This record gives sequence, C-alpha cells and structure tokens, in this order.
Amino acid sequence: MPVIILCEYEKYYLNPNLTKEDVLALCAPIDDQLMDSHTVSKLITTRGTHKSVPDVMERLKYPELENAD
Repeated sequence: MPVIILCEYEKYYLNPNLTKEDVLALCAPIDDQLMDSHTVSKLITTRGTHKSVPDVMERLKYPELENAD
C-alpha cells in the first residue's frame, strides 16, 4: 500500500538518518478531509499508449458514472 507523506513531513522523511521506528511513525492513516478523488482518462489502463502525458491525469466525467453510488 502506498504511503502519503504530508508536505510538512517531506524533508523529515528524506532524512537518511531516520530509524525504522521514525519511518513507521509516518505511515499513519491520512485524514479523509485531506483526500480528494476524481476519475481520470482510460489511457491510464490502455496498453500501448504513452502514459506520461498530462491528459492521463486530467479530470474527466463519464456519463455512466454520474448516478453510480
């Protein structure tokens, strides 16, 4: 599972002298209020396409998901 490091801890996290306990202390769940989500282009899962382009992460709306819960 990926770890999200808050901006205020970035430099601390990159410190080469951190102990295992220091690193594990940063691996706490993040507050839901700090998270945001959105749909992205289907390019991200399409084989044979270049994925390192801004279009891949552009916020998209899919009509079939508008009323899905």
